[in-house]
Amino acid sequence: MRSSLLILMVPLVSGGCHSPGPLLRVPQLRCYNRTIDDLVTCKVAKDVARHHMAILYPRDCLPTGDFQAGFEQAYADVALGSDGKTPATAPPHYWKCHQRTAEGHARAQQWMAGYAAGAAQAVACRGPYNRVLASNWSCPGQAGCSSPEACE
Repeated sequence: MRSSLLILMVPLVSGGCHSPGPLLRVPQLRCYNRTIDDLVTCKVAKDVARHHMAILYPRDCLPTGDFQAGFEQAYADVALGSDGKTPATAPPHYWKCHQRTAEGHARAQQWMAGYAAGAAQAVACRGPYNRVLASNWSCPGQAGCSSPEACE
């Protein structure tokens, strides 16, 4: 049974096919996908924030992890269109019962300080470029006007 199955499979597998063709193609998106764009934007913004942290704060005076987390989150928020204002409350991570102590409040304040510092830096660096560039051409309102040449 196995040998007959093998005899049938050999011609099918080697039937003039010299390359795997579509089996090795990587799928590519041909259109804009907001979710994927937001994920990539956050990743890149947080990488840039880490790079700027290394420049702004020398190795011997690194801020706490909570400050760094706030700094990175500010970069991500500004990259996604935020105006850079510090949120009214800390993230939900700081709401848990074990964070409702003096140390937890200090950690939340460090996160807020990091967010404020990161937002100021991100807005100064990338604020003017954080928009989709649109054409300044406007159609005068004629029906069927699909391009500037068609309107002349």
